[in-house]
Amino acid sequence: MDPLLPALVGAGVGLIGAIVGAVATALVGAMTIRAGRKDAEKVQRRNDAVAVLDALVRYVKARGANQWQAMPDLHSIAVVAVERLLISAPRRDFNGLQRVTRFALESINPDTNPNLAAAGIEASTVVLRGWCQGRLKGDAIADAYGPALDAQLDAAEARTRAKAGA
Repeated sequence: MDPLLPALVGAGVGLIGAIVGAVATALVGAMTIRAGRKDAEKVQRRNDAVAVLDALVRYVKARGANQWQAMPDLHSIAVVAVERLLISAPRRDFNGLQRVTRFALESINPDTNPNLAAAGIEASTVVLRGWCQGRLKGDAIADAYGPALDAQLDAAEARTRAKAGA
């Protein structure tokens, strides 16, 4: 047997090992970067959802206290928070989130019952929590809002009846 053949086989195996090692190193790096990006997206999603809820709660509190001078500023803050949420949301979730936040935002005005506005925000809280936890995606976001709003309105009605009966 020619001594050149084992040397070539050894070199080939070494080359294959080097290629496999390089590919594995690149994949691990890419997977680490992707995992870090997903974690950053989750943190951003939570921060944006909290900012929306905070702005809506401050807005509805001003409405309930008849602080009409503060209403335009609080409305602007709420709109900006909603837009930040929608801009950073995945494309598949945009329509559902827009429907949920639009109803909550539009229900806070001088002509609507404050209980409706509060129920809308509470239902938004339930839906946004599910979205942040990854349980709701796409059309399921808007589909979950209706039952959540009904539950909050029923709870508000029960509280009103309890107060009237007491």
